[in-house]
Amino acid sequence: MRQIFSNGIDETADTIMENARQWDAVQVSVDMDAIDPAFAPDVEAPEPGGFAAREILSIVQRLRNLRNIKVVDVCEVLGQKDSENITARLAAKLMSEFY
Repeated sequence: MRQIFSNGIDETADTIMENARQWDAVQVSVDMDAIDPAFAPDVEAPEPGGFAAREILSIVQRLRNLRNIKVVDVCEVLGQKDSENITARLAAKLMSEFY
């Protein structure tokens, strides 16, 4: 995360896009553990200092423009500790950005 925040969200997204364009087929996997617990509290291994919802959405919204994406998954939503369903709602929003 230090490197991502040091480089900035836009540069990070650019790097991901450049790497992904080199492949015929790409799988995008969004691990909800990478998101700060303030935005995704119901994950397997909550780690303070992760992405804010707006930051991960910014990256995902740029990735959806890749034409070689074949598989998209969002993982690590537990569904046990989040009475407001914040984590599940963010996961659904991230997934919906690809469709």
